Amino acid sequence: MKTNLKYLFGFITAFIVFIFYLHTLSFPSKHFDEQIIFNESIYPIPHSFSELIDYLRYFGLNHYFEASNPFYSSISNLRLDPINTLVLMVAFLIFQKNLFAYHLLALIFHALNSFLLFLILNKVSARFIQNEANNLKYIIISALSLMWALHPVNVEAVLLTTNWIAIFSYSFCFAILLFYIKTLNQELSLLKRFFIFTFYLIPLFIIEYSVTIPLILFVYTLAYLMNKNQFSLFKKNLKQTIIKIAPLFTALAVFIISFILLETKTNISRASGFSIFTMLERVIWFSSQIFVHYLKILAFPIHLSIDQTSKVFFSNQLYAPYAVGCLFCSISMIFILILSFRWIKQISYFLIFISLSPFIISLIPFLHILSPTYCIASERYLYFPSAMLIFGISHSIFYLQSKTSRLSAWKINLLLIIISTLTFSYSTRAYVRTLDWKDSFSLHKSALKESGNGLFKGLRQSFLGGLLLENKGDKRAQIKGRKYIRLATYTLENYLSELESDKLKYQRNLPSVLKFYGLDPKTMQAKTAYLLTHTRLALDETLADATTFLQKYMTKSNLTDTQVLDFYLGLLFATQNLDEAEKVVNYASKQKISPTISNIKAELYKKKYKDYIQAENYLLKSFKLFPYDVQTLDALRRVYLDTNKLDKFAYFSFLHGIRTHSKYSLQDAYNVYVQLNNIEMAKKALQNLEINNS
Repeated sequence: MKTNLKYLFGFITAFIVFIFYLHTLSFPSKHFDEQIIFNESIYPIPHSFSELIDYLRYFGLNHYFEASNPFYSSISNLRLDPINTLVLMVAFLIFQKNLFAYHLLALIFHALNSFLLFLILNKVSARFIQNEANNLKYIIISALSLMWALHPVNVEAVLLTTNWIAIFSYSFCFAILLFYIKTLNQELSLLKRFFIFTFYLIPLFIIEYSVTIPLILFVYTLAYLMNKNQFSLFKKNLKQTIIKIAPLFTALAVFIISFILLETKTNISRASGFSIFTMLERVIWFSSQIFVHYLKILAFPIHLSIDQTSKVFFSNQLYAPYAVGCLFCSISMIFILILSFRWIKQISYFLIFISLSPFIISLIPFLHILSPTYCIASERYLYFPSAMLIFGISHSIFYLQSKTSRLSAWKINLLLIIISTLTFSYSTRAYVRTLDWKDSFSLHKSALKESGNGLFKGLRQSFLGGLLLENKGDKRAQIKGRKYIRLATYTLENYLSELESDKLKYQRNLPSVLKFYGLDPKTMQAKTAYLLTHTRLALDETLADATTFLQKYMTKSNLTDTQVLDFYLGLLFATQNLDEAEKVVNYASKQKISPTISNIKAELYKKKYKDYIQAENYLLKSFKLFPYDVQTLDALRRVYLDTNKLDKFAYFSFLHGIRTHSKYSLQDAYNVYVQLNNIEMAKKALQNLEINNS
């Protein structure tokens, strides 16, 4: 009966979460990250199992993925996640381009995580409350679980189609946490150690966000043992904790070694702007302001946006009052945690150390402490940390509940009212937030309302204008779309002028880390000029005028983002300014690795020097790192066509054909293979051609 009651409340909690998000399953695809799936931008969608096998055979799993956004920062992250690639490809095979299926998948895993969190909190409560059939306890646990599951910062994580795999990997983290909470007082058998080691490898190799789990459980287990033994026998407790958490640390070590051996490159960007002092600023000064920002949106989730990066406030000076305040807040919290671990009374141990340490540790990967990332802040990054905050706080709640006598029952009722009120308030805000995600227009309009500066305001105005202009048959939409585009140019022009005065005012004394991230007025000017040029072209500005305008802003420090480079070099090629294009691409190639740079460099050697050998070399290097890149495959087939290397032309036509489902490329491959009497490859090309025709 006790077990049934526990699972009944758990299932009800998960069901409420599912019903809450049920209306979102019908939401259409949005002009945002979801286009990565439907445009097959990074990986193709296999039409059959045999096609999946072909992808693995000819392209493999070692495909580097460049994560960047010129408006968020000047950082570029290059990632290699082979297991992630495999899981995505299998999911693509099963679900194809069925948006409903991806939304349902994310929602199922989110409901599952809510259920697992309920079980975790129930296990925590058993440490303080012996009565298993305590209905009030289950109501509190359910309310706490719902406070996390229905918190508005988690809406982005659940509704962003491309984020389902992160939620999936977090399911393993919740399961591992539950396992260790249940076995705190048990010795782990060799079989259980091997199981947990293997189990933890799965989320690590899918997405690296789970790296904090060993440290969270290490600190938690050590704190539990020390509290149990009344803070005595530290060495014995430490040894016991190390043995207990060893399977997780071993799995983490395997991941780190693999990470190094696979030569996964990260943060290939702005290398010239890096210094030890910049790193210290990032770890101490920069991260503390992001930390405070996350605390604000967790407690008061009012200003939510897909451009959460633009909402983070950074001081213009190292010793500005706000920066000093954030740093003091962060250091004070760490100092209090250290004190509460050993020297403060037991009530403070639960109210402070256990309540906050899991949350702070889980937040570390998203504070730019371990490494810089292109996205400064995002709501979806708080998915697991917010759960760890609820997990930690629950110890204080159950501790206080266990210390409350019957005469003080009103205090528990008051606590329940507070928790329920917060849950209701957060869920109401979350429901409103889901409506922002109902379609592309509402999503970008909500971002426009929360624009942090003129750059992001102009960005979202231009996006809204572009969306309206796509409705070719709707005259009203066309008029409104062009109005948004003109409004965007006006906004960006004004912001460009505003940045000019800021550049003179702040540039010299600005913290170096802000320059490193491209958040200084000079770099922001370049980003604004890029967007303004792009927007003006929609209003029929000439290529020559666009190139002349943008050229004065494209200094070396601004030539690192792939999107900006691609656009600027495209203008230089279109206006036949090949000498300038060569200077730009030579500088950019020293700063970062990108298929865009390799392709442009190859095109430059073809056009300017008629050097097809060098062009081929650059493209083959790009193909080695980015085998699924469509532009690289197409460029290689054209190089081999121009040099009359028919066997290689046929091969890359075949690869381009199966990657893009192009009938024309597959037909080219088939025709040449027949001509070369390569019957085996001709058959494969024909089979894939028939699959695509059907």
